[in-house]
Amino acid sequence: MSNRYQGNIVSATLVTPSVSAASGVWTVQEAKRFQEDGTWPLPGGVDVDYDVIAGGGAGGGGTYHGAGGGAGGFRSGASLTLFSGFAYTITVGAGAGTTSAGAAGANGSDSSISGTGITTITASGGGGGSNYSVSVTNSTGTGDGYGRDGGSGGGGGRPGGVGGSGNAGSYSPSEGNDGGDGVSSGSYGTGGGGGAGAAGQDGTTSAAGAGGAGKTTTAKASNTTLGGGGGGGAYTTSGAAGGAGGGGAGGSGGAGTAGTANTGGGGGGAESHTSSTGGAGGSGIVLIKAPQAATSTTGSPTTSSSGGYYYYEFTGSGSITF
Repeated sequence: MSNRYQGNIVSATLVTPSVSAASGVWTVQEAKRFQEDGTWPLPGGVDVDYDVIAGGGAGGGGTYHGAGGGAGGFRSGASLTLFSGFAYTITVGAGAGTTSAGAAGANGSDSSISGTGITTITASGGGGGSNYSVSVTNSTGTGDGYGRDGGSGGGGGRPGGVGGSGNAGSYSPSEGNDGGDGVSSGSYGTGGGGGAGAAGQDGTTSAAGAGGAGKTTTAKASNTTLGGGGGGGAYTTSGAAGGAGGGGAGGSGGAGTAGTANTGGGGGGAESHTSSTGGAGGSGIVLIKAPQAATSTTGSPTTSSSGGYYYYEFTGSGSITF
């Protein structure tokens, strides 16, 4: 016996609907299922502001020209409606781990907000910084010393390594910026990792490129810069500074510095021609600003209130319900 649905849609089996409220249009089958669950029509919602920052990429390892890691992607928005009574999943991406000598840095992990009635908001992990002896494919091609694409791109190594591209998810507005290129000759200056607010600097014959600067949060009670790129390592000069917002500095006589935890900062590249490690990327963070308090959370976010708003800082994965 077949089941007949409203709208004269006939099927031999009951189809479990997917949620398509993100488009503003519900199918008849979806409406039917939510009626059965007692959640149709959907309850009212709360309009929140958010910042979603992914984990940062690691800097390139030493022995050959370790470049800076790119910052984790940084996505901001306002008036995102979270429906009352539904738990929304918060995923906080890890930063890429420390890079072994002679290796290119890995990418960080994505952060996201997902749940009923919204299009999942994803920030892409930052791109790893290069090591000249490793062949990498990025959006510009394939070559030794190329930085990896990511939320922000990893820096390119010397000689002539091309920095990775930012905005891996092709979002508008962009979630990040490109990594700097490595110099083609001279003192072996590598490129800095891209930051959420600015591209990584190119290496020169006299210096490595600094990491790109991050961006100021919109969903936190106090203004804070997050998402700085990692600084490039160098050969005969000091490593470059990490970008404002948690980017790690490039190595000066050794290993690159790690990006700061819960900033999405890229790791610093190791100094060239030393068997030293590239800095790990900083873990990400998810921030939510709401006009009313949540009814429940998991994952132990830091909570505060100010000026009639409630602030939730997720430094680990969890959920939030209004």
